[in-house]
Amino acid sequence: MKYFLKTIRYMLCLSIVIFIFACSNNITTNIEQRTSSIIRGDSICLKWNFSNADIVYISKIPEKFNGIDSFIVSPENTTIYDIYAYRDKKEISKIQWKINVVNQLKSGFDIFDLTDLDSSTKQSNYLVGVNNNSIISAIKIIGIENPNNLYNPTIKFIPLDKYGNYISEIDFGDTSVINYIQIDNNKSIKTILQSISEKKTFVTDSNKFNFYFCIDNSQASTNTIYNQLLLLSKEYHLSDNFFITTFNQNITPVLPIQKDSNYTFNPLIYNDNQGINAANNALYNLINSINSKTIHKNDIIILITKSNDNASIFHTEQEIVKIAKEHNIKLYVVAIGETIPTYNFEYLANATGGSLYILNEKEILDLYNVLHEILFVQKFYYRAKVSIPYKFDFNEDLILNLSLKDTNNSNIIYNNYTLPSKHIDLFSNYKTLAIFNNKSTKIQEEFYSNLQALADTLNKHKDLTIKLIGHAHIDNIPQVEINKIALNRAQNIRRKIIEFGANPSQIRISSECNYYPVYAQPKEIWQQDYNNRVELFWLIPQEQPYEIIAGTANSENLAKKEVEKFNNYGFKAYYERLNLDTITSYRIFIWGYSTEDEALKAKEELTKLFKYNFKIR
Repeated sequence: MKYFLKTIRYMLCLSIVIFIFACSNNITTNIEQRTSSIIRGDSICLKWNFSNADIVYISKIPEKFNGIDSFIVSPENTTIYDIYAYRDKKEISKIQWKINVVNQLKSGFDIFDLTDLDSSTKQSNYLVGVNNNSIISAIKIIGIENPNNLYNPTIKFIPLDKYGNYISEIDFGDTSVINYIQIDNNKSIKTILQSISEKKTFVTDSNKFNFYFCIDNSQASTNTIYNQLLLLSKEYHLSDNFFITTFNQNITPVLPIQKDSNYTFNPLIYNDNQGINAANNALYNLINSINSKTIHKNDIIILITKSNDNASIFHTEQEIVKIAKEHNIKLYVVAIGETIPTYNFEYLANATGGSLYILNEKEILDLYNVLHEILFVQKFYYRAKVSIPYKFDFNEDLILNLSLKDTNNSNIIYNNYTLPSKHIDLFSNYKTLAIFNNKSTKIQEEFYSNLQALADTLNKHKDLTIKLIGHAHIDNIPQVEINKIALNRAQNIRRKIIEFGANPSQIRISSECNYYPVYAQPKEIWQQDYNNRVELFWLIPQEQPYEIIAGTANSENLAKKEVEKFNNYGFKAYYERLNLDTITSYRIFIWGYSTEDEALKAKEELTKLFKYNFKIR
């Protein structure tokens, strides 16, 4: 019945479109002819700019569009799309767009004609060469062609031998290779791959990719990244277009990377590493600066970072994914270091159809090969079409486990890829506004721009309230002095934001002393500095941000008993572990208050019940 109603609605919309076309008495003579070619299975973006049109229709598409708009199509056969622009119900302009669909590349060409890579004989975990007569040692899922289509995703993967050679011309129809997808989501489901085909792309001036390097330049980062970029251009023939932007809490302009006659990058200009990491701000700025007028976009962003985003006070991962998809841009992330939380990065990459690479500190010299693999797999890869059962629960992440097994080899070669759920929640209320050196409470000028932006936001949104939380982690001084330094840091940030025009009534301050270090045992100076910080906390009533501190316990068992005690009285409680001078203790909180007044009333009730000096956080 649902299918029948859906069909009726589709036919009705299509009839309306046809009727409008047929009844127009003002057919324009202004017809623009366009032609594009794609390989069967690819998509292309139809894009137009009828700035003076009220509405736009496309033949064969039962939808209405804006005058300046776009639509992605994937025709199976050569198709002509008529794009009609209307103003005041009169046709004013038209684009007739022919999409030629070809089955494969011209005969006589194979991957060795399209790339200058030789076969490698040195063992590598990354794609460094090309071969067509090798044993598969590893397969890598390197992205999804259509990340919006969760029920029918097309997986992009590459087979490599032990020397890092991409293996071309594999016949996956051979019965000696068993191939399937295993879907992990509480219950494991196996589904046979619908088809596997190799994708090869001609490298021409009209088909160049635009690669954007977005590089962490915070205090946690290193100049080795830039050296690896130069090595990349020396080792591989890079004929595409390359751009670069760097960021800490501030962002540099997006600039093209110039190359010499040998396609080697000219020396890169960069600032000294300093400050904190606002990766989301940088990605938002970069995506919006990319030229969105190209018809068939080949824009790839490669984020290279050595720390997690701790300073983007306005832009979230969900927002970045949304605008990247709107611009048809894939994100790849290279995270360097052993202590970086990577779930956010995996979400950014996988939700846009890209992938995440993780390198430890010792592997940073492999960065140029990692980057080459990302560049290569935009043009040459295998595609596997998958059909996900409609009973699948997309409230959880979809984990795809691509498995290949040769009957002559008892080992199963596999690789996992996670497609994030639609219901993901990555928002964090806590963001760093500034970091400090040792005992200092003075704000460095490099953080002023963030504070000015925050003041402007508070001025525009009078209903917003924030809390500034000071932290201080300093050895060999009394706890009272540490708390005073932390509070002074928060107070100085508050003064500066007020100086920039914010209303004092919208700003609260507090100190967390040395209870919450980012790095419990800092090994680098920048890690110590990151511990000495002032954080921003958004006091959003819907999220019940106000809490009551209900003391500490010396063991986890005692903390559990305290939480249970408050819960029995009808309060909502939890505990957090603290690390103070290698002594572990547990802090108990009572939570669930939307306003400060609610928290004050609860505090009074608690004081009467338990005769304890409760504090509001």
